[in-house]
Amino acid sequence: MDRATAKRELTQLGPILDTKRRRVGVTSDSASKLPVAEIQQLVPSGSPSHPPSFPEQKFASAVSNAAGESEDASSMPVESNGLHAGKPEACEHPIAFADKRAQIADALPFNRNHEGCFYTSKNILKGMVIDGAASPRATITDSVIVTTVGGGRELDAASGQMLRTKDQDQGCRKYGRVMDAFEKRLPVSVVIGSKNPSYPVKPPRSFCFMGFFLVTYVWAEKTIAVDGSLVSEYMARLEKIDPNVKSWWMPAGHDTEPVPVGEFQCDGNSCDSCGKYSKTVYTEGWTCLSMSCPEHFRFERPLNPDGLVYNEAFLLERHNNRDILPLPPVIPTLPVANETSCGTESEFKKGIVCPQCGLCSRRVYWWGWACENESAGCGFTHMVPFTNYPLSSVKDECTVMNTRRQLEHIDASIEHRTTSSGGYNIEMYGFPNSEGLVGGAVAVFRATPETCSMLNGPDKLYLNMQNEDLRLRRNPARAKGSRREELTSHFAFNYGAFYKFGVFVNSVGFKDAPAPILAGLAQLDWAQSLGITHLSEFIQGLSTGHSEKSMSLKSEKFNELMALGYFEKSTISYHDDGEKELGPTVATLSLGSPAVMRFRPKRKTKLGQEGRSKRGDKPSVISFALRHGDIVIMHGTDIQKDYEHAVTPCGKLRFALTARFVRPESIESHEERQRAVENGQVPEGIASMVYKGHEEAAAEALHTTVEQQALHNLPHD
Repeated sequence: MDRATAKRELTQLGPILDTKRRRVGVTSDSASKLPVAEIQQLVPSGSPSHPPSFPEQKFASAVSNAAGESEDASSMPVESNGLHAGKPEACEHPIAFADKRAQIADALPFNRNHEGCFYTSKNILKGMVIDGAASPRATITDSVIVTTVGGGRELDAASGQMLRTKDQDQGCRKYGRVMDAFEKRLPVSVVIGSKNPSYPVKPPRSFCFMGFFLVTYVWAEKTIAVDGSLVSEYMARLEKIDPNVKSWWMPAGHDTEPVPVGEFQCDGNSCDSCGKYSKTVYTEGWTCLSMSCPEHFRFERPLNPDGLVYNEAFLLERHNNRDILPLPPVIPTLPVANETSCGTESEFKKGIVCPQCGLCSRRVYWWGWACENESAGCGFTHMVPFTNYPLSSVKDECTVMNTRRQLEHIDASIEHRTTSSGGYNIEMYGFPNSEGLVGGAVAVFRATPETCSMLNGPDKLYLNMQNEDLRLRRNPARAKGSRREELTSHFAFNYGAFYKFGVFVNSVGFKDAPAPILAGLAQLDWAQSLGITHLSEFIQGLSTGHSEKSMSLKSEKFNELMALGYFEKSTISYHDDGEKELGPTVATLSLGSPAVMRFRPKRKTKLGQEGRSKRGDKPSVISFALRHGDIVIMHGTDIQKDYEHAVTPCGKLRFALTARFVRPESIESHEERQRAVENGQVPEGIASMVYKGHEEAAAEALHTTVEQQALHNLPHD
């Protein structure tokens, strides 16, 4: 390839590269070597330190801040957000793409980071996402990406962008990961986001896989901060490993041949001050690129740092990467069952790359995968058959969990008692509120093996739930519909009165609920009545008074039930059940794999110890194990107002049935209120599904035997 042909590769990107030639009016004849302070004086106070915001971006940011929502400009179609107006169409379609960041993270094994630009595994850089924040000189060509290393930026309130306000620390973990990849020649998977201003073409979708790259050079350069000062940041040059793979991100009609290895060489010099070698990265001349050197970024003439242009030889230089080939597969094979799997292992919750259209799709449904490319109507689905997960395996999981240290603890502020009733051992805990009174209480019903195996007991219910379509699915937990949408880790479906909370969950009335749901509801109603009786005795016996406003100490029939399903490593993070429409009692039946439940005071309260995390989250005041058949009764509105709880399962398959009472009178809409009343009506006959405890079951069996004996002794005609 001749030099002219190679230059055409850069010329095709002329409109993109020209935007980076932003110079201040300084002649190039000056030969005096100026210190940084004097270079800084040449920068106008209004000089931009980042690509300009477009009206659509500012408008979306203002709406988002005002509404408290996470919708942003890039949740709109990528071709209409203004950032890439006038750019050409891409020459091809990427082999893997996504509309949401979580789709990429779920499906691509080298880009599993849901946030941030780096994905690392065992401290090794595996993948990068180059999206919003970019250096003024960030560049993308056919085979080379020049991008900031990232990290150390702060949110600028005026623009809503993440900007650098101070020198990047050499101890930054991102810098360390990039240097490690550079020194060890490790392949790095790269995904580009539609918010990247250096995109050479109109983005086909919000996130697109570019390929595997090698980090070929890392250096430090200066840029202009918001306040006009100069700050240093690390940059990296990445080069496409396989030159024979066509770069889909080039303009349509792009047919430039790969630049041969050795055709171009970027020279350099060793610094007289620090002795370190730096390449001649910029057209304007050589400078030391070591951040620790006192001569760092000093040119022989005064220049605006944000107006520098990369040396063509630096961009066209190619390395011999044949030792890295073959590359690992980008697209994982579709999940399949084997002889030992039950279908709920963690690998079966990962996303897939649709083999028909290429969209990265999450596992939304309990039954399997459906391509999320709804706009294209792809329609691809994939299923892995379930195998019933036996109770013997659940028992083994409990044995393993019992070996964990500090599994259970009770803070001194939590008063507790134990009792037994209905075939359960019952643990009761009193939670203080901000007024020093007991504002809420928890009763934990501990199921025995005899309890679980009785007629209508947890064993039978657990088996029935595995063989029933409960309509479970994962639902948006954050930024619904936007490119930053995140789904819950668990699967859920609501029955009875509609329950409004942070996550929207589909709902049907109890008349359409399957038998296991009604059986669980009946069981929780029974447990609530028994639990409130024992909690009343427990609270009355405490020296500390209780809040009568928070704790009615009355039992009210539930009219709503949320069914939750957990695969291996699924969780439900800290939350509360304090919606204004709810009554003071919440009850949960745990079935299958064991779990750990924790309660902690909310950050805004004066309860508990001060939090040590960045968010200020407080440590838990109580944690306890939940095993198969256990029931938790939470009573008191203050326990939801002052505390939050989380559940971490410790096995492959767990179900949780959580029932509440939705107060119809609290629903403002007459139509919704009527629907809540209708959907919350319980079908007749579910009382027969209730297991009333070992003693009551034995008494009923004895009563039935006596009646049968009496009938047998009656005289016959």
